[in-house]
Amino acid sequence: MGSQKPRLKVQALWSSIKEDPDKFFKTMEPLVDHVAYNIDFDYKKIHLVPDPDYICYRLWQRLSVTSVGDVLKCPSDFEKDEVLGNVRTTTLKEIWDTAQEDERQRHLNGQRLQSSICEKCHHGATVEHGAKTHGGKEHVGDQIVYEDGFEGVGLNRKPDENGNSDTNTKQS
Repeated sequence: MGSQKPRLKVQALWSSIKEDPDKFFKTMEPLVDHVAYNIDFDYKKIHLVPDPDYICYRLWQRLSVTSVGDVLKCPSDFEKDEVLGNVRTTTLKEIWDTAQEDERQRHLNGQRLQSSICEKCHHGATVEHGAKTHGGKEHVGDQIVYEDGFEGVGLNRKPDENGNSDTNTKQS
């Protein structure tokens, strides 16, 4: 904390910048404090190694409400596996104070992985800290640990014999 101004971060999906990632970084770096991208992959096929000690900040910040009024504890519950209630029958305040509080206590008591959503969530994955070099510039970042390994895409992909980090990157 202690910042004099808000920090600005911009993110893109790798698939949208993979043809020229340097252009994306060069364009955005003068405008914002942090430039990043998210990899796109199928979370059903690639399994993350969960961090059993992770406590999710989202449980203290937000609820998600679907178009039919179902209340989810987290916006990462894409399949609606853990519905906490419905706004047609229960107020948001009641859900926040009871069902969501139960979820917060589960995290604080080290029982996060009892939740199927939390167990597979990328926010609660084991992370190795480090940096990658791309275009001669070091980009600090974290690497998620995967059960069966995952080379990733973009800056996280192992370079080929020509030093390219993605087979779709333009050759100069």
